[in-house]
Amino acid sequence: MNTPRLSFSLKKMEINTQRLKSTAKAVFPNHKLNFYFAVKANYLERVRSQIFSLGIGAEVGRLDELKSLPNEMNPQIIINGHYKSDAFLQEAIARKVKRIFVESNYELKRVEYLAHQHNQKVEVGVRIKIGNNKVGADLNEIHQIAKNKSEQLAITALHFHLGWNEKDSSPTFE
Repeated sequence: MNTPRLSFSLKKMEINTQRLKSTAKAVFPNHKLNFYFAVKANYLERVRSQIFSLGIGAEVGRLDELKSLPNEMNPQIIINGHYKSDAFLQEAIARKVKRIFVESNYELKRVEYLAHQHNQKVEVGVRIKIGNNKVGADLNEIHQIAKNKSEQLAITALHFHLGWNEKDSSPTFE
């Protein structure tokens, strides 16, 4: 029986990463761009190290993923995912990660409470619900979140993408 083999070309990853970054900079010449690799996509240390060495940050969605990364990466880590336990959020806040993305006003209030407990100011981003996607804050919630005046939080980013079950790729306007 032949066992399938998965191989990676570190050189090709470097070429593709540089191409992605240069294309994005050409399209958005007046913007500071940040790129993040979903840690869940590959746990191989050699692959992750190569990607991170190219100036790509880490997107983590679980506590074990966060704990698998060295502390010196904290300024390049973003937290993103559908369920974030208090332990996960506390670890992220204690490590002073770059940003925590929230999906609801309720989750924003949880982050605010935990940031207050740690006496820290936390950068947050908001995931916006687009089309038929079931995750993220809808427009009413976005308005509530935008009104948040907190000493502990700084809303600095928006995040969205079409869901996995979208059949129509045309723009959605509400």
